[in-house]
Formats: sequence, structure tokens, C-alpha cells
Amino acid sequence: GTLGIVSGSTLNLTDWVTGGLVAGQAGSRIQGVGLEDVELSGDVAITIGDLTVRGGLEQTGTVTFEASGFSNAEALWLDGQVVLSGGGVIEMNNGDARIMQAGGTTGGLVNQENVIRPVGPGNSGRIAGDVLNEGRVEVASGATLGLGGTIGGGVVEVGPGGFLAGGLREGVRRGGWWPVST
Repeated sequence: GTLGIVSGSTLNLTDWVTGGLVAGQAGSRIQGVGLEDVELSGDVAITIGDLTVRGGLEQTGTVTFEASGFSNAEALWLDGQVVLSGGGVIEMNNGDARIMQAGGTTGGLVNQENVIRPVGPGNSGRIAGDVLNEGRVEVASGATLGLGGTIGGGVVEVGPGGFLAGGLREGVRRGGWWPVST
């Protein structure tokens, strides 16, 4: 089935949605536990707190992170290994944006064909886990992406004034300007 999120509303998940389509309109938000083997389409913001995913996420639209203004980070939590497909974009558009492994689970993120990118001057994102990257990771001009694990494969592109900090990089194809801090 299809679960729609209309513009200006928030889908607050208190249990797992398994299978099917979650379709967001521009200006819609999502948070909570969680999405399992779901297609996520449209433009959706992860709002105050987090969104937990497991299994596969076929993401065809754009996921952003809503700046809460609070001290907590907006996070996409990975419950075990998560396969990201669908050709969508994950924009880490504020300093609190994180992709993290859920407590006690392992497996990391398999990015099959999507784009993951911190965007905008002064913005940073953090991936605190391993990424098997078959897609693209793009660090925009003036942005920073912190790595807490290994990123392997795919294309990693860093714009002028952008930084890729920490972590390990194995077998990546470099694109763009490439300063790296460790």
C-alpha cells in the first residue's frame, strides 16, 4: 500500500512500517521508528530527533535534515545493514545531520546508486559507520563531512573549500577538488 505525507505535516512513527510506499510532498516531515524495506519517494525532512531504517530503503526523492535549533542531532539511524537504492539524494543540510549505526547493531550502509552530500557553506554532516559506496558522496563547497568508519568504493567528490575529515577511504574514485583533513 501507500502511506502519504501531505505538505506541512509530520509522520511520527511509533512502530515499524514494513514494505510499501511512503510518499512525501514538499514540506513534509518524518521521524521515529521506523521504515523497513520501504520505498520512500518525494521530498521529506527528518525532523527533531531521528528516523530509524532497516533492510532496504529505495529512496527516489530528496531527504533533508530539519534544523531543530535544539542540542540534539537529526539522525538517520541504521538498524543493522541498510541498502540504500533508488537514485535519490540525502542532503545533510545542517550541522546536526548524522547517519549513524543504531545502538548495538552492525553492518553499515550500502549506497547502491544514491547521492549523499552535506551542502552549503558552514554545514557539516557525519557518517558514523562504514559505507560501501557504489553511488556518489559529494561534499559541497565550504561543507564538511566527518567519517567515523570506512568509506569504500564509488565516487567521492569534494568541492572548493570543502573537507572530508576522519575515517578511512578505500578504493574510492576521487572527483573535484580534494583537500582531506585527518
